[in-house]
Amino acid sequence: MRVALVCFCLALIWVPIGTAHAQSTPDEQAARESACDAGIVAQCAAAARVFIGADPARAKRFLDRGCAGGDRRACGALGLMLVSGDQSDRDYARAAPLLAAACDEGMGAACGSLSNMLFLGVGVEQDHAAALTRADQGCAVHDARSCMAFGLHLSAGDVYPRDFRRAGPALREACAARESEACGMLENAASAVASGEQPGLERAAALDWFGAACQGGRPRACGVAGAFLSEGLFGPADPESGAAMFQRGCDLDHAMSCASLAEAFRSGRGVPRDAAQARAFAERALALEPGHEDALRTLRRLR
Repeated sequence: MRVALVCFCLALIWVPIGTAHAQSTPDEQAARESACDAGIVAQCAAAARVFIGADPARAKRFLDRGCAGGDRRACGALGLMLVSGDQSDRDYARAAPLLAAACDEGMGAACGSLSNMLFLGVGVEQDHAAALTRADQGCAVHDARSCMAFGLHLSAGDVYPRDFRRAGPALREACAARESEACGMLENAASAVASGEQPGLERAAALDWFGAACQGGRPRACGVAGAFLSEGLFGPADPESGAAMFQRGCDLDHAMSCASLAEAFRSGRGVPRDAAQARAFAERALALEPGHEDALRTLRRLR
């Protein structure tokens, strides 16, 4: 687990940087560049953005000028650029103080990158406590990658004590922001909580996390959430919502979800009774997983 954690944190140091002014007219862009060159530092970060993907060296030149003039936005963007792109162009030691200042100013992406540098000791002295604090700072301002890092650290149970109570909401937020790896971590956290691995944490949280992971594209989570809802585990029974989860899982090619949806149509539990639909979903389950026993059972009951 430690090796996987290190590799994952290395990936999280790099942060894609936006190009908010990519659609600017040439005259607008020229005006920003001229303003920056004239010492109007508030225009330097705007001038740089259009070059971030196409001409990093030129982007850094504008960001350097803005940062030297005291513009914190430019300093933060420069810090992110210094840990992005080609490995040969990175300068972690120079980036660290820029990212720290930007994080303190509320730039979540800076917090996330700095957190992972601190965790690994890249460009800074390794400091696991500070790494967790910086990830928490970034997550507090809704930076998805910071939330993912925070949730990863507290759910892995390797360097830090496992704490699903704090990890779960962070992973849920990252998953909702379409960080697919966070959705996988959230599903694992839900499984752990459902099995009672976090004393004192209401197991109803597992149902919520499975549902969120399902919406984030995790097929197995859809099947589990559907079963919990249909059977009333960790909350009132809600067959209609359970069937909707099964539908989502089946759409994601999860055989168990298709088989469960087939049985729901056969029995009329959560959906109108419909033998044709029941047969179709059972056959889909068998196409995905030949010999699936639940699907075969539903087909036998339809005869």
